[in-house]
Amino acid sequence: MGEWKVISTLQSLGLELTGKDVEGPQFFKFNGEEKWGLLVDQYATSGGYLPIITTDISDTTGACWSKPTKEDYSFGQLKKRHGTILPITKSEYDSILAKWGNEFIENRLKGGFR
Repeated sequence: MGEWKVISTLQSLGLELTGKDVEGPQFFKFNGEEKWGLLVDQYATSGGYLPIITTDISDTTGACWSKPTKEDYSFGQLKKRHGTILPITKSEYDSILAKWGNEFIENRLKGGFR
């Protein structure tokens, strides 16, 4: 596979984060948008998950990356850790909705990305 070359870090993107601050990154694409998320665990401060958003994953300058304020996102009252982002199909979503109902789904989604 050859040598690895670091092309950017959270710190070099201007996000003021290092491996001493966060761990367990999970990278995902938002459905239907040209936007990606990097979810990291703020283990050093026991802060739970922190979303980092970009509209250009090739940007190494930091111009397209942002770290939302705590007022811009919520994962609910309980601190989430050691989880994962699980993609589901439309059919799977419909099955969940049929089993548990729209009110259950809406309550579960409250506190997610705004």
